[in-house]
Amino acid sequence: MVKLIKSQVDILALSGAERTRFFDEWFDLYNEIFDGFDRPGLEAYYGDPNSSQIRMQVMRAPDGTMVGFNAVRLYPVEIDGKERDAFRSTAGMKREYRGGSSTIAFGLQLAVAYKIKHPFRAVYYFGSMLHPSSYYVLSKYAYEMWPRHDRETPPKIDRLIASLAEARGYEFDDPPSPYVRLASERTREAEEEPEFWRTSDNPVIRFFLRTNPRYAEGRGLITLVPLTWTNLILSSVKFGAAMLGRKLGLAKKRR
Repeated sequence: MVKLIKSQVDILALSGAERTRFFDEWFDLYNEIFDGFDRPGLEAYYGDPNSSQIRMQVMRAPDGTMVGFNAVRLYPVEIDGKERDAFRSTAGMKREYRGGSSTIAFGLQLAVAYKIKHPFRAVYYFGSMLHPSSYYVLSKYAYEMWPRHDRETPPKIDRLIASLAEARGYEFDDPPSPYVRLASERTREAEEEPEFWRTSDNPVIRFFLRTNPRYAEGRGLITLVPLTWTNLILSSVKFGAAMLGRKLGLAKKRR
């Protein structure tokens, strides 16, 4: 596998010509992976000054071409009169460079760093999975995440998901599903991909398809990962063990 060159960008710190060049380059890659925002819309959405922080890991091929990214946003939310924080991420990789879980480590690193600085503040990863591959990858490493295939979501977590969704102004499908939102973008798929996912016997993938059967039309499966110390530590252990297994040639292929 080609070794990628990784760097970090603080999007909110960009200005002027530097900001324009960055979003021009990013949009070319984004538009190859997602069907969603146009160039001005991408900058308006991901350059939102209301976010506390927007950091992005950029992955480049040896020739300098941008081939992957993970844009992680942190924003404040108020739930039951209490200030909390939520991370959200959008990650994408050119097809020929996929398969190395390259974007997971960056998000985990930011979450751990934030938790160290704010050890007693409630913080979550709260996003919507646009594609079965995204949900599958997150499920491999997140020790606790909701909803999930092997356990009913506790009522307390259901209420939290509903509160976070309301705080973010999410729009839901009709008839409404508590976990499926109308997204502003969708993942572009190769011609053979839908059949691959449809015929998968992996219980995680089958749960995603059962819960969000219209993902290809721009529906996202709302997903919550409580970023507690327990969850972060155990998720880090799972990720580290998986990376070690990959180096030793022990990793299993999904199906």
